[in-house]
Amino acid sequence: MTVAGGASVLSKLLVGAVSDRLGVRWSLAWNFILLIVALLWLQMAENLSMLYPFAFAFGFAYGGIMALQSVLSANLFGLSSLGLILGSVTFIYTIGSAVGPLLSSYIFDITGSYRSPFLICVLLDAVALVVVLITLGMKTVVH
Repeated sequence: MTVAGGASVLSKLLVGAVSDRLGVRWSLAWNFILLIVALLWLQMAENLSMLYPFAFAFGFAYGGIMALQSVLSANLFGLSSLGLILGSVTFIYTIGSAVGPLLSSYIFDITGSYRSPFLICVLLDAVALVVVLITLGMKTVVH
């Protein structure tokens, strides 16, 4: 948890500068790619030393995604409805945060493994990556 938390803080400090150079959408896309790679790496982890790279990559990617979501929303939809949009995104995220652990526990009780829940996370992150890549062709409201 310390490694993931530290990487998340580092990411939140660095992602702004990176997104200024690459663009918010590309930075967000790279963070989703890193998150997917981290979750796939977790599937292969066999000992504690293999969890440290996962924790760093996961924390860094997650921190970057959280820092960039409001910027992307503002770029796509402008500032006039930003509160409503971020409130909706946060509401949906909160539902996922509440349901995810319960569903993961249920799947673990049935299968005896957390492999399936983490693969579901990979799938959902892949969908999010595709959505971000689709936005690359969209115009920005705020320059």
